[in-house]
Amino acid sequence: MQQRRLVLRDGLWLLALPLALLVLFAVAGYSAGPRWSDVLKEFAQLIKAQEFSGPELALFIFANNASKSILVLALGAGLGIFPVLFLAVNGVVLGQVIAEVVAKHGPMLALAGLAPHGVLEIPAVLLAAGFGLRLGHEVGQRLLGRADLGGDAHPLA
Repeated sequence: MQQRRLVLRDGLWLLALPLALLVLFAVAGYSAGPRWSDVLKEFAQLIKAQEFSGPELALFIFANNASKSILVLALGAGLGIFPVLFLAVNGVVLGQVIAEVVAKHGPMLALAGLAPHGVLEIPAVLLAAGFGLRLGHEVGQRLLGRADLGGDAHPLA
């Protein structure tokens, strides 16, 4: 029973910490106002230049996020720095996009635009970042000589 609680507690942290970081950076991006709107416009033009149809664009975004999630997980071994940077960039961009949509079309369209991503994509990215942060933490603990390398290893380690 104790082990189940430990796994549940760590499982919640694997989502809670990355979610908190993403929200923090999204608020920062939203609050920054139109400072980065030129970057967003260039990104939108780059995607439009590819001439994606609706399903192709969705597949492109999914494949892009899947590959980045694998990188975030693997590069988390670098003391968790890459997952934090990944969440920072994505959070700021998310905040900027939300600010643009809210300014032009209102908050309901912004919420409707986020809803499909919130089902699978955002939780998957958050889990990958969470595991990357966990891996970075474990590497840091081992480098400092604080990790328990014995037989009572943590169930998620």
